[in-house]
Amino acid sequence: MVLKPSKCFLVVSAVDLKPDVLHAIQNWISVNIPEWAEFEIVSSGKYLGVWLGRGGEGKTWEEPSDKYLQRCIEIAGGRAPALPSIIRYNQRAVSVFAYVAQVFPVQDNLPSLEQRCVHKMLKLPPNCMNRKLMHSFDDFCEVVPACTVAWCRAAMYRFARRERNFLYSLREEMFNVLGEHLNVRSLATRSIPLGGIPEIPVLTSLLNAIELKGDHSVYQNAVQHSPLLQWFKGGQNALNSLQHDPSGTLDKMQTKVYKVFRDVETTQDLGHELTQKLVITLGDDLAGSIRVRSDWFQQLLPTLSDCKPHSRMCLFKTIIGGWSTTSRMHEPTKLNCIFGCKEEQDDIRHYVACAPLWQIVGEVLSQQPPLSLAERLCLASSTPLAVQRIALAFHCYHYTKALCTGENPQLNVQNTRGLQRAAFESGRTFLLHLS
Repeated sequence: MVLKPSKCFLVVSAVDLKPDVLHAIQNWISVNIPEWAEFEIVSSGKYLGVWLGRGGEGKTWEEPSDKYLQRCIEIAGGRAPALPSIIRYNQRAVSVFAYVAQVFPVQDNLPSLEQRCVHKMLKLPPNCMNRKLMHSFDDFCEVVPACTVAWCRAAMYRFARRERNFLYSLREEMFNVLGEHLNVRSLATRSIPLGGIPEIPVLTSLLNAIELKGDHSVYQNAVQHSPLLQWFKGGQNALNSLQHDPSGTLDKMQTKVYKVFRDVETTQDLGHELTQKLVITLGDDLAGSIRVRSDWFQQLLPTLSDCKPHSRMCLFKTIIGGWSTTSRMHEPTKLNCIFGCKEEQDDIRHYVACAPLWQIVGEVLSQQPPLSLAERLCLASSTPLAVQRIALAFHCYHYTKALCTGENPQLNVQNTRGLQRAAFESGRTFLLHLS
């Protein structure tokens, strides 16, 4: 196969490709290598799906990041419940990074992009969950969103470890090529010179993954103490120890490593985390007036196991402030209470005590709702019925809120009786799916 000169690129990475540098290179080539005159001179070029050269790392991540965002928007547009949405997200969205994550470290903006997409996929207001909590609500849903950062780093670890012998030999070959031009620091630390490019060399990233350095250093303690990775030795002896792994082979490596990496990226005390979220959701004054046991979350766990996934997720979204009120969504038009409470705002802090809303919930269930906010929020005396009750309140609010749309939503809110009747009928239908 013969490549056309117009299809060839000359990548200049040692210096910034300014106009005077570009002109000088073109002149030199035209005189010394005229057959290269049609080569395009660039600061970075794409090779096998990866951009090499200056800024190559960012360009390589740009396309899969855009694809990831679009797939998350697509999943959110499907309007499916949380469980199928999360399953689809793990299968369709996270996997778009499978290729580039093997050679380039995670970009600084990926965690924030992931947080945005997970909230959109779960139809939550912004910043309901921090980056650890959004991978930690296993008790409320059988499947949680995969941790993209841990997943990408596990992919790089698996690839680097597979190619370990080649990578270490390539480093030694590079040192031999540099000869007397190798600086003392690089020789002492066995590090790859940057060569004028500000990004970390690909080879350095891969060796860091094997030796749990750089971005992978946060997992050192977890890896060394994990029963899943008892065979792990680290460094240049890493691959040799794999034969002592009694529970699997290289094919299972990424799954095992991901599980260990993921534990580092999750909250270690979900009960305490949710208690803190309740203070933010309810506000200092209201949270300070509610009395609960110190082990309220441990008391709730057996109840959750007897509830349907959708009910559990409605409770979880309530605790983290996941009601899409106009105040929480920062909408330009702030509504009053959509159930008719005068001078009360469209805010979750009101709705946990909203008399009309909880009267509707009680009528649907044919049962008087509790007056205690702790019981309403399942912080005390939690039962499957209590979880069902909060799920019903969550549904009635969001169904009714959807009716308050149009050019003048405030006018729709004024039709209090119509909205209450619609909430009641919707609640009765919703209860059939919970039964």
